[in-house]
Amino acid sequence: MKEVKAVVQPHKLDQVFHNLHDIGNLPSVVTAEAKVTNVVPGFYETATMAKLELMVPDALVEAVVQAIQSGAQTGQPGDGRIFIIPIEDSVVIRTGERGEEAR
Repeated sequence: MKEVKAVVQPHKLDQVFHNLHDIGNLPSVVTAEAKVTNVVPGFYETATMAKLELMVPDALVEAVVQAIQSGAQTGQPGDGRIFIIPIEDSVVIRTGERGEEAR
């Protein structure tokens, strides 16, 4: 199982959700507003972006990455970034279910 985190332009969020919906069988997506600051010396700029976080079965990681990338891409600087992080385990609080089978 992997955690897929993405930071994308807020106006591209609907298209990203549409693309993720087409994959099917995905868990919920956590979204939040994120302030992103470019810290290159002499060029400090803050932008508001959308942050997404999903727990994804290994078999669906590449499809999720492609869905996010194609939905968020404008071809301009500042389109965002996708991070793929291993997850050791997860627990559903309500049921106690663990791992990839937990929904």
